[in-house]
Amino acid sequence: MRQSFLLIVVYALIFCSDAFAQAKMPGFVIADVNGQYHHINEATIKKPVLLVYFLPDCDDCRAFTAKLTKHNSLFDHYEVIMVTNSNLDALKKFATDFGLANKPNLMIGTEGWTGKLQRALSVERFPFVAAYNAKGVSIRNFTNPNNLFDKTL
Repeated sequence: MRQSFLLIVVYALIFCSDAFAQAKMPGFVIADVNGQYHHINEATIKKPVLLVYFLPDCDDCRAFTAKLTKHNSLFDHYEVIMVTNSNLDALKKFATDFGLANKPNLMIGTEGWTGKLQRALSVERFPFVAAYNAKGVSIRNFTNPNNLFDKTL
């Protein structure tokens, strides 16, 4: 009986270990408002990340960004990375509308039409917000990102 139990435990450890693995932030490439490319992955981040996937013409995204800029000091210990799949002109206008260029802990860019990051994160609603620790391990995804301003991570 004891051998059967041990075999089951070993089987679970070998074949089911992925079920216990924590989700890592996917690597991705974005072009910033100046057209410069940035490769983002767990090796390039130095502090926790708040990843925001948005659309520049989305009303909820615009309202979220207005709150984010108003409460930016709440996220001083995070690197905020805002990503869209819209074109560079739409990104530039959005960044200008909200004064995002002068935020030291915020990076904004587009992944272009590839949608690679959007698929990797299974983004279905906008804005999509995910928090990662400094090692790139997922802390939490926010189904209602406005709750972010009510709680600390």
